[in-house]
Amino acid sequence: MPAHTRTRVRNTGCREQTEVEIDVLTNTIETYVTGRSNEEQKRKRGLTYMCSIWGYHATQHGGERLVVNFNKYGQPIGQNKSLFVEFLGTIARNGKHTPIDIRSWDKMPKSLKNNMLEVVQEKFGIPRACDIWVLQSIGKKWRNWKEDVKSRYYDTKISTELQLCNVPKRILKDQ
Repeated sequence: MPAHTRTRVRNTGCREQTEVEIDVLTNTIETYVTGRSNEEQKRKRGLTYMCSIWGYHATQHGGERLVVNFNKYGQPIGQNKSLFVEFLGTIARNGKHTPIDIRSWDKMPKSLKNNMLEVVQEKFGIPRACDIWVLQSIGKKWRNWKEDVKSRYYDTKISTELQLCNVPKRILKDQ
């Protein structure tokens, strides 16, 4: 196990055991579930929070933002590429920046899109020419997030009132 990870083990009943591995550098959580027999461990990807990036303020680091390089197609490359792309995913799943109750990305208000770009510019040093790629990436991640939430929690056979009782914690109540 790498030095930057922590492991927690807990029993979940039915003789199953869950092992949670927390990666301190990327703030991701990986879960392993072991069953009753000697079967293979089931590896499940956890939530990505990117707390270290959300808490990063360039003013506290001498005005330096995290630098991301881009190729000729406007796609991120280099050392901070993964951090950058994962951070865009956290924006897409954040109801304050990208409300889930808006029907399509085209209907997303321009003011919200500009706010997203400001948040990205605050954390990362990227050229303004890449703003289109950034918004397209957030839009794709947002659509995938909406699809995932709907497939897990929406059922046409259940009344709306009952479904409102089973809303995921990550969804804002007014959405």
